[in-house]
Amino acid sequence: MVELVGRAITPDFHQPSIQMRVDALVHTIHTTYEQTQKPCILLGHSLGSVITGLAALQVPDHQISHIILLAVPFGKKKSRTSNRFVYWLIKHRLLPGFLIRNQFFGPSTPDRLKKEVFSHAVKEPAHLIEEVAQNTWSHTAQVSDKLSTPTLCITSKIDHIVPWEQTMEYAQAIGADFLCFEESTGIGHDDYPVLPKAQSLLIQEIKKFIEYEER
Repeated sequence: MVELVGRAITPDFHQPSIQMRVDALVHTIHTTYEQTQKPCILLGHSLGSVITGLAALQVPDHQISHIILLAVPFGKKKSRTSNRFVYWLIKHRLLPGFLIRNQFFGPSTPDRLKKEVFSHAVKEPAHLIEEVAQNTWSHTAQVSDKLSTPTLCITSKIDHIVPWEQTMEYAQAIGADFLCFEESTGIGHDDYPVLPKAQSLLIQEIKKFIEYEER
C-alpha cells in the first residue's frame, strides 16, 4: 500500500507466500464491509496490484465498488538482462542502491526522495526473490476470468520496472479500462507516493473514473 502524502509506506512481505497476503486482503475486505456495510475501493501498486487483483477474484461483487491497479506485472517478462552475472546480482539483490534507484523513478524526482523510499524498503523473503526471477509472472495463469467490478489499470511509458505493455495485457485479460501516462509526464514506477505532480495526475484520473462509473 502507499500513502499519498509525500512518502512511501513499504509493505511487509515477510510471509511464507504471496497467497497469504491475498488471503489477508480478502479478510480485510470482508471485515471492512461487515463493519461499514459499504463496498470498498481497492488501490494496488506493482506487486500490491497483483495481490489486489487476485483478492478481487475471491470477493463477492457487492463488497467492492471500484478497483484501481497501478503498474501491474503480467505475462512473460520482456526486459531480462542477457548478462548472467548481472542477472545473478539482481536476483540476489547485491547491486548497490545508487546503481538501481534511478530505474524506479522519473527524471524529476529529487535524489533525497529516492533515498528515502529505498531506506524504508524491507528485504524480500526467498519466495518473493524466486518469483521475480521467473520468466513468467506466476499469477498470469490464475487470471482466466474477467472482473465484473469496474477496474482501471494505470501505467506509464517511462516505467522501467514494469513495462507498460504488461499492464495493458493485464487490463485486456480482466476486461479493465486502461490508461498510460505519456513520457512527458515524467512518472516512473515509484513516483506515485512521492512526487506531487504524479499524485495530482493520479488522483485526477481516479476521480474521473469513479465519477464516470457512478453515473
